[in-house]
Amino acid sequence: EGQLILLKQRGSDLNALITDRANKIRVGVQQAGEQMLSTMSETEGVETLPSGVRVHILEKGEGGGPRPTSASTVKVHYHGTLPDGSIFDSTLGQEEPISLPVGALIPG
Repeated sequence: EGQLILLKQRGSDLNALITDRANKIRVGVQQAGEQMLSTMSETEGVETLPSGVRVHILEKGEGGGPRPTSASTVKVHYHGTLPDGSIFDSTLGQEEPISLPVGALIPG
């Protein structure tokens, strides 16, 4: 019975420790994200879409051509980063842009 009481107490202590660490990580990521968005909003060429997504246009097309639909496939270069600046995916080092079906892309 004493071991059960000790186990419950240690489990509670461990849960509190894990929760505290997770909250600190969450706050750090949130602050880094806010700083990244602030920096991006001050960067020339960055546009904020109605969805809130910020896009840095490196080279704008001439326009006037057909607009892609959800059934279209587009060729693009992209560069995705996390709030801490680490790159999670990018095509910028590749010679050719990637072809992606518009309907399979994340809206925004």
